[in-house]
Amino acid sequence: MQVPETPLTVVELDLMKRLAAYADGRATWLQHGTNVGERARLACAFLHKSVIQLIDQALGPLLDRIGAREMETFTLHDRAHGRKVAHLM
Repeated sequence: MQVPETPLTVVELDLMKRLAAYADGRATWLQHGTNVGERARLACAFLHKSVIQLIDQALGPLLDRIGAREMETFTLHDRAHGRKVAHLM
């Protein structure tokens, strides 16, 4: 099995692309391809923006601080590693 290339940004994750598609009406989760309503699209847009802000402003910097000295023999658990885990999920 070949592991797919890790996206460079959170926006490029498949889940975030799907959320963006829900927000702009290009995709739906409803049966029979029924379009989602305006409130659901706005909620998806808000969630998309909020997740990006949370990761960029809080989680990313926090992950980048996880110790180089304390975990020298382990995989670096920085924001790139977090993106890779999210991508593989």
